[in-house]
This record gives sequence, structure tokens and C-alpha cells, in this order.
Amino acid sequence: MCRKTATYTLTHGVSEALKAELFDTLKDKHFSLNIDEATNHADNKVVNVVVRYFCEKSGEVKTQLLGSFVENYATAQNIFAGVGEVLDRSEPEDDASKSKPKEKDTSKTLPWENVVSCLMDNCNVMRGKKGGVETLIRKENKHLLDVHGDTVHIVSNAAKDFCKKFDSYLETLAGDLFYDFKLSPKAKELFKETCALLNVDGATSLLRPVESRFLQMLAVSERILSLLDPLLVFYYGFLSSSEQKAYKEIFDEVLTRKGTSAANSARLTEIHREAKGCHSSKSDRKDRILLSIFHNRRKTRLLLDVYRGILPKFQNFVKMYQHERPLVHKLHVDLYRITRDFMSLFIKPDDMPESFSPSSLRKVDCKDKEKQVADKRLPVGPYAYKSFSKYRKDPKQAHWIVPFQHALRAGFEGACCFLQVKLPLENPTLANLAALDPELRSEESTVSGLIQLAASLPNVITSEQSGLFSDECRHYCSNDDLLGYLPDYLASGRVDLDWWHKVSLLKKDYTVKRMYPLLSRLVFACLSVFTGPFVEGTFNIMDDIIEKDRSALTSENYEAIALTKYALRSQKKTSSTMEVSHQMRVAVTSAHHSYTQFLTEKKLLLEKRKQKRIDAAYEKLQKGKQKTAASSRSTHCVPSTSRKPNSLHSASAHNHSAKKSGPRKPSGQASAPRKPSAQASAPRQPSAQASASQQPSAQASAPQKPSAQASAPQKPSAQASAPRKPSAQASAPRKPSSQAPASQQPSAQASAPRKPSSQAPASQQPSAQSSTKKSVSTHKPSLTRQTGTLFGWLGLKETDTCLAVSPDVSAPNPKRFRKE
Repeated sequence: MCRKTATYTLTHGVSEALKAELFDTLKDKHFSLNIDEATNHADNKVVNVVVRYFCEKSGEVKTQLLGSFVENYATAQNIFAGVGEVLDRSEPEDDASKSKPKEKDTSKTLPWENVVSCLMDNCNVMRGKKGGVETLIRKENKHLLDVHGDTVHIVSNAAKDFCKKFDSYLETLAGDLFYDFKLSPKAKELFKETCALLNVDGATSLLRPVESRFLQMLAVSERILSLLDPLLVFYYGFLSSSEQKAYKEIFDEVLTRKGTSAANSARLTEIHREAKGCHSSKSDRKDRILLSIFHNRRKTRLLLDVYRGILPKFQNFVKMYQHERPLVHKLHVDLYRITRDFMSLFIKPDDMPESFSPSSLRKVDCKDKEKQVADKRLPVGPYAYKSFSKYRKDPKQAHWIVPFQHALRAGFEGACCFLQVKLPLENPTLANLAALDPELRSEESTVSGLIQLAASLPNVITSEQSGLFSDECRHYCSNDDLLGYLPDYLASGRVDLDWWHKVSLLKKDYTVKRMYPLLSRLVFACLSVFTGPFVEGTFNIMDDIIEKDRSALTSENYEAIALTKYALRSQKKTSSTMEVSHQMRVAVTSAHHSYTQFLTEKKLLLEKRKQKRIDAAYEKLQKGKQKTAASSRSTHCVPSTSRKPNSLHSASAHNHSAKKSGPRKPSGQASAPRKPSAQASAPRQPSAQASASQQPSAQASAPQKPSAQASAPQKPSAQASAPRKPSAQASAPRKPSSQAPASQQPSAQASAPRKPSSQAPASQQPSAQSSTKKSVSTHKPSLTRQTGTLFGWLGLKETDTCLAVSPDVSAPNPKRFRKE
């Protein structure tokens, strides 16, 4: 079998059959989802959806991978749409089938109403109140239980907050040691030999701290502590001669304690000489390592012991709630317990709440110095207690032990406040789920908690069944026959298999009817609630499949392998003991046909998505243009009834010419001619704007009527008194126009004569700024200058159609528009 055949047999044969079986199992059950995303080695962001449900056949809660998809643009809307596609395995409708009404295949669709809860991390994309994925899911299922976010992430982040107060001292040391050996295989081999000469057993490789892993600094600190003596001996050779004399006593003490012989000591000296050849003895990383191992060795050892004594308080919770067995009935109590236990480390007992009260625990002010213990009573764990007491009393160590105490207190404050704010200590849903605990069966709050859970899930227990459900709850709490199941539950800790499965099988006397049918239905739905990030395990499988040298594997291949692995693990079988059903035989036989059809549909789907994005972008662009044009018309366009024909062009051209060339005489129809000013007798040099030739429009050939302001001679402006410097663009002559206006004297903007036109207006007298060299006929500014000036005043572009709104103004020819 070739690789291609094996691939499509797995992806479209075995995995498709297993997914179909999973959908057949879930279509009549209530289940919960766990959603998260991660980036694989191919730099694709993959979203995995894990499902959890109660299997009545085996009596256990099972966890399986429901599906995965690639979403590099991971917004809440896109992730929600992708999860909806995972729940809907029906064939997508094409354009031809949309017009015809067709019933949906419900056997391949899991309704949102069957989802009991959805556990995600605490980022805004997943759990944002306004537009997060959980908010979008709640619109589809109004009865989704509010189980808050992932509490394991919260507790792990609280531990990180505790470690940050020490300025990442150990994190920096661990990173320096890891990369110092990683960059030199020879040095790594020499260090292994050093460990062997010192009779050190166990692992000899250093760990790199990774923030994405839960409480990894505990494992990192334990590894450094176990290798602290070999590290001191190995790096002793990088010290200078004076430093070696200073730390000679410490070096000899380690050799004596490890029972090193004279021959081994000689070999260690040779290792020091060889290590200098493969290591750079002078670097910032090497200096930091030597400073931490030798000069600050007391601080390093003390902080390692503090990590080893304090971080396990967080690790116990993290490990417990990553287990596959259902622990939703213990979650609320354990959240209260971990917060109270950590707070009691540095808060006085008199200020701690006496009874089980999450609200009182949240109200305790952890930053109040009066409620905290003294410096000498700060807890440092069982391993650092003796050395901490010794260094605190030594005046020579005050330069580092006092800042260490301040950082330790700040770490307790920050981590405790983080737990108080982030953990769902007062979540009513988690408090009601504690009623599923068999040890609380006889408590008064158990009945009320079960009834409130039923009211929160009307899609599981309807309002018509609430009366019968209440009777079953009361009978369950008072039934002493159930005490025989308690020892098995306490021994195994499986609340599903050793308690509720047995309770659900109880029958009434002399009948075949179940004793607690409604109660069992509610409990099975609630036991599916996730309490930990089980989806993180699927990403470990992804990293094993899609490696750096096999990054071309698609997400479909990964999904098929992960689906098969989770299905076999849930069935507690292997590939050799798995039962091959008839449905799987059919799927494997038709795998090639399904594979070719999948490739065709995938190509069409990608084209449709691409075209959909293009159409949406084009529609958005058109709407923006229409909105801009409408606002421009309403703001700048003048109604045609309020102006005379051609007034828009002629007025703008007249004003523009007046600004450019100074005062000018009116046309021949004017009542009084303009007189040149004495200040304007000097010739004016051409402007830079007059370099390009312009053609007059048809509307500019008729003479203008003189205005009231043109009856009297006008005075030149102050700007027209000084001559302008000639521009480099003004030297080129203009092209002659076939339709030139009447004779005019050259204005300030004219640098070359123009041919006279047959349709010339009345002659005009010389302007105040006209040149004395040559006399040519004056004319109105051309259409290009008119429209360009008008567009500049209105703040528009030449491509706008604002001037074509009025029927009195003819639309300009776009071919005559050109750059000045």
C-alpha cells in the first residue's frame, strides 16, 4: 500500500466511520465541549473541539476529539462558525439546491440545545462578554451552564505571578544554562562525564523554562538543584586564577562530599582545560552563570528551595484537574480550599474567615500589612526554613536577604489577590454541582442544589417533569440502601462508574421501572462538564504528527489520526483488537471516491470563500463611495434655480483670474473702463502656473456682463505690486488655440502669444499688470483652469461629478482634463 492510499484510507475511511459512530452516539445525548486553539509547526492556527459525554453502556464519562479546523484569522465570529461546521456534518448546499426546499439530515447534525457547557480559556476572544465565542454560543443555546473559564490556567497563572516578584532570577539562570550546553555538543558531553566522575545518578540534561506549560518552573528548579554540585565543579574552570583561589575551599568540599578519587580529580582538571576550548570564557551569559553559581550561591540555593516548597501547593490542584475522571462535584470546594490555604500562609489566623464562606474569603484584604505576619514568620517551605532563618540573622547577608524578604511578601500578595479576583469562588452553578458528591447526599443543600440545576437546564428536565424530579431527589437523599455503594466510590474516586451508574440501575420493587430516571438524566448531563483543559492533550498529538520536517501534512491528516487515537483510547482497545463494523467496511471501500470528491469540494469551497470575501469588500467599497458622494452633494452643490446659466464657471474663472493677475478692466460692455494703477506700470514676470497650455471651453466664448463692482476702477491688491520670479516651467511657449477669444494683452500667467479666435468678445484695455513687450488678445480662463480652481475651492477632486448635477451646467469632457 502506497502512502497516498494509506492516507485517504485513514482520512476518508477509518476516521470517517469512527466519526459517524460518534455522531450516532451523541445525537440523543447531552454533552459538553472544550475548545482551544494553538499554532502548529506549519504556522497554521488549528482549533480543536473536544467532546465529553456519559456512556450508559460502559457507565463511564468518555472524552473524544469531535473535530478540528484551521482558522488563521481567529476572531470570535470565525471560531464560532468553525465550531458550527464541526457540529454539522451534513453536505453543504450548492447554489442549485438553495432554490429548492430540502429537509436537513438531522442524523449528521448535533443541535446546540444538547450542549450543556463549554469550557474555554479566559481570553477575550473566547469569553468576552460582548462578542466572545461563549456569548455567541449562548445566543444559540440560552440554557448553557455558566461554569466560568479554565480554572487550571488561572491557578497556573497565579503561580507565575508569585515567581515574577523575584525578577525572573531562576528563569534567567535556567535559560542561560540550557543554551550554554545546547550550543556546544562537546561541552554537553564533558558535563555528562563530570556528573559520572562525581557519582551523580539520574538525568544530566538541563530543562528550558516554557511559559505555556503548567508550573514548569517546579521541574526546572528541581533539575537545577539536583545538578548544582556538578555545575559548580564544571564551571570552576572558567573562573580566573584569583577567583579560583577564593572558591577553592568550596570546590574541594564538593569533591570530598562526593567521594572523588585522585584520578577522577585529575580528569576533572583536564575537563576544565578542554571545556575552555569549546566555550567562550568571556560572554554575558557566562558571567551571569558564574555570578549565580559562585558569588550568589546562597541566594540561588535558597530560592531553589523556596520554589520546591511553595509551588507544589499549586501543582496538586493542576494535576488533579487534568485527570480524565469527572471531578465537577469537587471543583467548588477545592477552589475555596486552595485560596484559603494559600492565604493562610501569610495572613494572621484572627483575620481569616472561620466558616465555609466564599464571599467572606473574597473580601479579605491581602495587601493590608496589619493582617500579614511578620518578616521572620514568612513561610518559605520545609526545605528553605533552616537556611532562611540563618541568613536572616547574619548581618553580612543583609544586602540580599532584605530585598529577598520584600520580594517574597510581594509574591504572596500578588498570587493571593490573583486567586481572589480570577477564581469563580461565588459561582452558583459550581456550588449547585457540588450536590452530585455522594458524601454530601444527606446534607440539606443537596436537594435544593439538584432542583436549581434542573431549573437551569430546562432542555434536560422540562417544567412538566419538575414535580416528579423533586420527589426523586428527596427519595435519593433519604435512601439508606445507597450506603453500600459508598466504599467502592471512596476507594476508586470514580463518581460516574462506582456511584451514579449503579444508582441509575436501581429499580422499583417488583417492577422493571427505574427508580431515578429523571435524576439520572440530569446527573449524566452534568457529569459531562469539563473541569480541566483536556484539549491541551490534542495539541501534543498534533506536534507529534506535524513536525518541522513534515509541516506539509494537512489538518485533515492530523484530525484523522487524532480521532482514531481518541476513539481507540475511549474504547480501551488497540488497532489489532478493534472491532471492524459494517459501516467501517463500507467507508474504507469507498474511501477513494470520497477522497476525490473531497478534493473537488475543497477546491470549490476555497473559491467560494475567496469570491465571497471579494464581493463583500467590493460592496463595502461601493457603499463608501455612495456615502461620500451623497455627503459631497449635500454639502457643496448649489441648487440650479439660485444661479444663472454658466454663472458657476464664469464667476469662478473671474475670481481666479483676479487673484492671479491682479486688477483688470471690464469687457467692452462695461459702463466705465478701468484705469491702470501707478503701482502696476511695471511689467509682471510670468508665473509658474502658466507653463501648460489651456483650451477655452464653449461656455467661455460669450462676454461676461459687468457686475456692480466693475463700474468703478479697482485698486490693485498688495500682492500684485511686486513682480514674480519667472518659473522654470514658464519658458515653454503655449500651443495656439483654434477658438481664441477677443484680443487681450498678455496677463501675468501668459508666457507665449496665442492665435486669435473667430469668436472673440469685445476688446479690453490693457491690464495693470500686462507686459509691454507684446500685445495679444485677452480671454477668459479655459475650462481646465475653471474646474480645477473650483475643485480646489470645494476641496474635491477632478473625478467628482458634483458639477454635473445641475442641468444648467454642461458636463466637461474628461479628455480635456490634464495635469497642470
